[in-house]
Amino acid sequence: MTRFHFSLQVLLSIVFLLSLTWVVPATAQKTKAEEPAATCAGLPFQQRTRIAVATFTVSTPSAQGKFGDNLSAMLSNVLVESNCFRVLESSKNLESLFEEIALGNKGAVKQGTGAEAGQMLGAQLLISGEITEFSENEGGGAIGALVGRSLSAVGVIKAHVGFILKIVNPTTREIITSRSFERKVTKVGLAAAGGVPAAGLGYKSKAMADAIEEAIMESSKWLVNEKDMMLEALGTGNMGGANKVVFNKDNCPVLKSGQAPTVMVIIPEVHITQRIPDPAGETEIIRQLIQAGFKVLDPTVYKAIRETPQLSDALKDASAASKLGSRFGADIIIIGEAFSEFAGNASSGMRSCRARVEARAVRTSDARILAADGQHAGGVDVSEFTAAKLALRNAGALMGDYFLNQLCQGAQGGDAPTALSNSEIVLSNVNFTSIGKIETMLKSQKGVESVKKTLAGTNGRIEISHSCSIDDIANSLASGKAGLTVEITGFADQKIEGKVK
Repeated sequence: MTRFHFSLQVLLSIVFLLSLTWVVPATAQKTKAEEPAATCAGLPFQQRTRIAVATFTVSTPSAQGKFGDNLSAMLSNVLVESNCFRVLESSKNLESLFEEIALGNKGAVKQGTGAEAGQMLGAQLLISGEITEFSENEGGGAIGALVGRSLSAVGVIKAHVGFILKIVNPTTREIITSRSFERKVTKVGLAAAGGVPAAGLGYKSKAMADAIEEAIMESSKWLVNEKDMMLEALGTGNMGGANKVVFNKDNCPVLKSGQAPTVMVIIPEVHITQRIPDPAGETEIIRQLIQAGFKVLDPTVYKAIRETPQLSDALKDASAASKLGSRFGADIIIIGEAFSEFAGNASSGMRSCRARVEARAVRTSDARILAADGQHAGGVDVSEFTAAKLALRNAGALMGDYFLNQLCQGAQGGDAPTALSNSEIVLSNVNFTSIGKIETMLKSQKGVESVKKTLAGTNGRIEISHSCSIDDIANSLASGKAGLTVEITGFADQKIEGKVK
């Protein structure tokens, strides 16, 4: 090309660009979308809904390369900056995280400083997208122009991008709500000859970059505006620990009296066909009960019965379970079975196992089943056996939550176990008939579970198990409800002394 032709080419390009300022509408000269404001800056982190943004699927053949990955990454970034959500890493990018966990499990990092398996959070909601529109059309009589040493098209670029966003409950697969977004942007500019994608993202113009940014910003604002609706759709039962009640003597009625019921927990565990020596699910349930304030029997006390027919019978029959619990002085026995199995290989040499724990709580005084449920969970580790233990522990944690809710919250409705106290009534000047009347009165009193009397001469002794207060029993005796006049001569936490007149 001669110098004359080169100069003419450049001159024509300049003239053409100047002429376009007359024909391109003012609306086409859009400025870059504003940066998102931190709209939820005051929202506590633990109260934010956990979300994950999935890679956008592509329904139009005109979108190329990793355009779906690009859009999901952009949306995730904007949602993080909004401070309205806890945005989780996409499942597609977990390989490096598994590698870091594997380092800790293999002993390659200092103990206590490595990432732990089984601690990743799950998404309460999934944001999925589908790209439905993608086009970059050149118009307005574009001509070639030399830019540096490359020949590029100079003209009006019309970009059009559109996608559908869906908010999905990953547990139920329900689409809570969805909405479509699209942007059309027209700009004067350059497009690389041959349609080479800009930065490998599948588009080649500033017009498309602006269209994408504006659509992402609009969609992020919509998601922020819908955050309260998301919580309502999830309900309090799906908050994944955010609203979990921590029980203690202040909010658990059965613990308020200071006489917590004694609980026995026995849940043998098997991994495939191999007995697990130290049951992880059972241990987790015990830990939660003790933390709340329940009295729990030491499993070593009844270790010998784990392989006996007594346990087999108790697993099948509530009456046999109540007798087993009573034998060891338990007010409540939580009894069941658990198993785990290999679920497959995960990333970075990690092994995955699934576990299920099934158990029921039985009141030993009357063999009444107070609660029964089954929960399953997973665990990951470089060792299959350790992964199984983690899975059993996680399932046990869910069962512990369940039993605490039943034993504590259920008591507020009057249908849960109450703490039983064992007290004695020592009476003088009684005979077989009078102590019999007192026994009948006590059995009919609300809150008295069991009554056992003994008589030696004119001295009588009555042992009672009760959930009502010792004061109520003393008042009933003194008020003559038994048809006798009883003078209370001594009173303590678990003992009443009296004389029949």
